[in-house]
Amino acid sequence: KDAWDDGMCCQQGDGSYNVSVNGRLMGSGGEFGPSETVFIGGSCGAASIITPLITPFPTEPPLTIWSTPNPTTPYPTYSPYTPYPTTYSPTTTTGPSYSPAPSSYPTTSAWPSRSLAPSSYPTASSVPTFIQDDLTYCEGLKFELNLTTDAFGIHTSWEVFDKNNGTDVFSYSSFANDQAYHFTKCLDQSGCYDFVIKDAWDDGICCQQGDGSYNVSVNGRLIGSDGEFESSETVFVGGSCGVEATEGGLCQQNYSLLNVTILADFDGYETNWEVFDTLTGQIHATNAYVLDDNTMSSSVKCIPQRDCYQFTIYDSYGDGGPSWFLEYDGDSVGSGDGDFGRSESTTFG
Repeated sequence: KDAWDDGMCCQQGDGSYNVSVNGRLMGSGGEFGPSETVFIGGSCGAASIITPLITPFPTEPPLTIWSTPNPTTPYPTYSPYTPYPTTYSPTTTTGPSYSPAPSSYPTTSAWPSRSLAPSSYPTASSVPTFIQDDLTYCEGLKFELNLTTDAFGIHTSWEVFDKNNGTDVFSYSSFANDQAYHFTKCLDQSGCYDFVIKDAWDDGICCQQGDGSYNVSVNGRLIGSDGEFESSETVFVGGSCGVEATEGGLCQQNYSLLNVTILADFDGYETNWEVFDTLTGQIHATNAYVLDDNTMSSSVKCIPQRDCYQFTIYDSYGDGGPSWFLEYDGDSVGSGDGDFGRSESTTFG
């Protein structure tokens, strides 16, 4: 059935179906209105109705009720019943007729075992299922996930968790088997995110029950990929992370102080910036909010000590404008006067 009365092909896509029984194709289609029916069969047909020609019982005389005891008139006698006939001439009501089955049928794949995992697995669909936001206008973090499930997609789930407020931003579960998916989401830049993938049977998505895999990207950079894990695996995505410094501007062990100062132009909403690890692509700091027009702002956070960070400032309109100044671990590591197009970068660490 189709609730909108336009079938499943071809106004809203190229949906289709085919139905087989005992290895024989019984029907296929996709272009219909509110519903379509395929006769499958089984122990069908119409039952034969046999009407025996039986002589009815004779009519009994009315029963006399005696009003006095020891009646002198004897009880009435009854004639014996007429016996059933020894032979019958039944009449048969014939059920509806059906067209004869074709002499040959196209074959279909055998049903998979319900109790055991199959010995071989089909390859994933070459056309992935897309679940996405439009990242063209994303002013936050551009999150992308490519996921291929194994032979038990129902066991797989994943979520993006915001460590700043302790909530799941979004999550998905119960996928199809051996299917490719592509997810795109625009994450708010005020969060600090982890990607977590889980398997209910503690055998990951590769390679015991097929060749599942995943890869995660943020702002166009690959930050994690795998498939071989047990119950779960976590990838640090990043965002507006870091740790607050003490009142004296000190950081905990193995962290260094980062100070980003921006003087926005008259279109502060066009400006975003990020600091990411060039080895992993993971973001350790970014502007948590939209910058105010023609206003200076500073972000001071303690971030993990790394060999190489990159600071990049972006202008969505492509005409530059904001000037910037960058300090790391007490040293000046870069600055700019706003004379750039869409972006400007410097590395440090």
